[in-house]
Amino acid sequence: MPFRLEAGVNRSIVPGETIAAISTAAGEAAIALVRISGEDAIAVADKIFRGKQRASDLQSHTQHLGEIIEDGVTIDQAMLAVHRAPTSYTGEDLVEISCHGGTLVTTKVLETCLRAGARAARPGEFTERAYLNGAAHRDHRACRSVDGFSRGRNFAG
Repeated sequence: MPFRLEAGVNRSIVPGETIAAISTAAGEAAIALVRISGEDAIAVADKIFRGKQRASDLQSHTQHLGEIIEDGVTIDQAMLAVHRAPTSYTGEDLVEISCHGGTLVTTKVLETCLRAGARAARPGEFTERAYLNGAAHRDHRACRSVDGFSRGRNFAG
């Protein structure tokens, strides 16, 4: 099904719903990015991130070293970036976790986010939200281009 950018077409977007996904390519790499966006993105980060400060106490557009934890067990050392609405990529509260790359660690960090209250994002959903939320740095052509890359399509379709 093609990506549709018109408001109201994508009925699966629920206002206030928090999503999470691995935002880097699959495979082995030094660093991977797990992104969380939505009304409870920072609350999810508060549940899973242990650093010098809680995620909810961090200023927007800052990055902090800490650990991703679940049930008191450290999953990985990571950097956490907080981007508060409306000045984030999606126009919503957005958290980016830079963790060690590779399938095992990255998947475990994502699963921890999901158990903490986020739901798995669909391909292109972060960009879809940026467009629907009127994030000023996204236009229709840029969103379609990002959508094509996120779905693995080439310029020919």
